[in-house]
Amino acid sequence: MEPRLKDKPDVDKAKNIVCALVHLEGGKFKGKTRLNKAFWRAHVYHYRHHSGLLSKYPIARLPEGPGIDDLDEILFSLEREGRVKVTSEKVGTYLEVVVSLTSSPPSLESDEEEAVKEAIRWVRGKSAAQVANESHRLSLAWKQAKNGEIIDLAFDALDTQDLKAIEAEQKSMAGHLEWAKNLVGKSFRK
Repeated sequence: MEPRLKDKPDVDKAKNIVCALVHLEGGKFKGKTRLNKAFWRAHVYHYRHHSGLLSKYPIARLPEGPGIDDLDEILFSLEREGRVKVTSEKVGTYLEVVVSLTSSPPSLESDEEEAVKEAIRWVRGKSAAQVANESHRLSLAWKQAKNGEIIDLAFDALDTQDLKAIEAEQKSMAGHLEWAKNLVGKSFRK
């Protein structure tokens, strides 16, 4: 394993998830931004629907949205292991990274496979800009972090109902705090 990867949790699981994403995209995944967003989306989906992390591998705040921490090193390691081939294709004026599966797809638990399939559905047919913009809109953790920081997926797993409940609780707490502040203020004014 490469030096920076050896200290990260769940590296092998992260590699399997990347390979599963490539496999479910037809054996060829185009675009690192799209791959980053699919990895993030699989984790968020799994956290929401299966009450737990898909993997403990870190997801970082990148300028274009949440993504796999040290993705280049993961891809380099997978390529060295003979599991994928990383090439590039010209798309318009840009070179796009293409990851092709060169080995058998990893076997996943049914809940893991469900999360990966959902992530593929989410990115399929969308450009890098589209998935980046959607992740900016949807990721509370990304909005709160600085570039390079590891994000907390628990924030991203919150749905609209969760957010409304948190807002209502905050309003209630603010009301209680105001009441206590007024009561204390009256006590000292006498």
